[in-house]
This record gives sequence, structure tokens and C-alpha cells, in this order.
Amino acid sequence: MKNRDFVRLMIVLGALLVILLLFANPFKGPASSTDTGDVLFPKLVAGEPSHIMVDGKNDVTFWLENGEWLIAGDTEEEIFPADTAGVNRALRAALQATDAEIISRNPEKSGIFEVDSTGTRVKILAADSTMLASFFIGKVGADFSTNYVRLEGENEVYVVKGDIKRQFDRAWRGFRQMYILKVDKDDIAAIELKREDGPLRIQAQDDDSWALISPEEGAIKESFANRLLNTVANFRADDFAHADSMDTGLDEPFMEINVILKDGTEQRVLVGELIAPKPEEEPSGKRYAAIEGSRWLYEVGKFRIETLSKPIDEMLEPPPALPDTTAAEVDTSTG
Repeated sequence: MKNRDFVRLMIVLGALLVILLLFANPFKGPASSTDTGDVLFPKLVAGEPSHIMVDGKNDVTFWLENGEWLIAGDTEEEIFPADTAGVNRALRAALQATDAEIISRNPEKSGIFEVDSTGTRVKILAADSTMLASFFIGKVGADFSTNYVRLEGENEVYVVKGDIKRQFDRAWRGFRQMYILKVDKDDIAAIELKREDGPLRIQAQDDDSWALISPEEGAIKESFANRLLNTVANFRADDFAHADSMDTGLDEPFMEINVILKDGTEQRVLVGELIAPKPEEEPSGKRYAAIEGSRWLYEVGKFRIETLSKPIDEMLEPPPALPDTTAAEVDTSTG
């Protein structure tokens, strides 16, 4: 009896061991091997990307020109500055695709993982057209923190950690540089405005407060200083402008915004004429705007201009109340 129980116990333990070996790590094995232990795109690590083509749900083309990333719109004539930070995030997502696990080597399963024509195809080239990386990004993994990736011309499907799909698979409009001016507000030393009511200069103080230096002197309200800094440091456009004529008003600006940084560098934004509405639209109050010397022309919203057009008396802290010097009447009579 005891021998039979021992045999049964050994059979159960053996079965459990087989199940453990088969299912404890179902993606390991001859058909779907182990980690690569290396980067997926070694040429990209060593190379200098100059051209990126994304073909999928969103077709996007970038290229590097005179140190600036550009992006194509819907037509060949439409060219925009690309958001350099966004391009760098996408490239960084590809560079960080290391130690990726192989989940399949079966080419017939490419469609299951959407790493075929149903996925997003990415090509990254150097300036001399050398291919640095060519791959397909498939669907999001079951844990929502990975993506399936297959290198073009290979059968292996990798599980890549991170958000590589989200970084590459975006509409071209989302890749445009929409900030006319983008700086760290803590790096701003002074702001000079040339407005219709005259020029003024606002300057940072040693105690982190802000003060009006000219045309008069006074302490700036903290609430307004914060709003002004946020507006100027993140001077975002509503859209790119398509001027039908050269009458943008930037040759004689409605307003000039000169941002002086603590390292001594300056960046100047010119704000021009009101943008005429289309016949069926109400006036929006938007104006043409551009960085001085830049070829890119933007539309900037009314509320940003209103912040910069605030009357001086509404910027300043109210003067301290004068002490009451009226002497109290004293009864000095003795009788």
C-alpha cells in the first residue's frame, strides 16, 4: 500500500515538473528564444540620423537641414519646423530598444503581432542615404508597456519595452514645432516689451521677485509676474500662418518681445497685424508672429497678446498705505 502511494506521489510530482517546465515561461524555447543581449539597431547607435520616414496609420517624413529638423505636410509645398524634442524622443525610443526578448521566429505569425504591412514601418537614414534602421512596429503588448517590433528582412519578432509606437506613430501635425519661443522661465533675467503705449522693461530681482525698471519703477505683482513668465517662456502659436500677401506687419511690428536670458543671450519675437478672418468667420483677434530672422510665420492667439498688453498700473503692486499722521485732539483745558 505504501509503495503504491509512493509511486502515485512520484507520478504527480513528475507531472507538475513537466507543467512547470512547459508553462512557467511560455515564450522561451526553440520557436521563441531568449533575450538578444544587444541593441536592435547597432548602426543607429553609431550613425547620425538625417532622414526619417514613417509609413503606417500616419505617414510622416522628417529630414535634417542646416541643423534643423523639418517635416512635410500634406503636400510637397508644405514644410514645417519639426518639434526637435519630439524627434529626439522617437530616436531615443529606438536607441533604447535593447535586450529585447524574441517572442516568435515564425513568419506566418507576423500578422498576429502586426509587424507586417498592417503595422508601422520606420526607416532611418544617414545623410549619405546609408540605412541606419528599418523596422516594423506592431501592436502594443499584453502588459500595455511593450510593443512588438520586427526588423525588415528578418523573421524574429521582438518584445520591446517602452513607448516606441507612440513616439513614431503620430500624425505629422503633432510633430510640428508649435512654440514660437520655448525657454526655461528660471533662465530669464529680463523682459523688454515695445508696445503701442511705449517701451517697458521688467527685470528679475535678487529675491526672485520681479520689478518694473522703466518707464517707471515699481514692484510687479507676483500673480502677474508668474503669468507673464509662463506666457513668454512658453510662447505657443495657435497655428502656422498662410499669408496671402506680404502684409503681415512684421516690418513695423505691433509689439516686440525681447527675452534676455541670464547667460546674456537674447531672443526677440515680433508680433504683427491682425489676421483678417474668412468671410464666414468672426474676427479672432489673432496676429501674425515670428522669431526675428526666422522664415516661419505663425498665428498667435488674442489672450497671449492681452497678457503682454496689460496696463502698467495693473501690473504693479499697490503703493503701501501712508501712516495716519493726524494727531488726536487733546483736551488741555483745566477747568
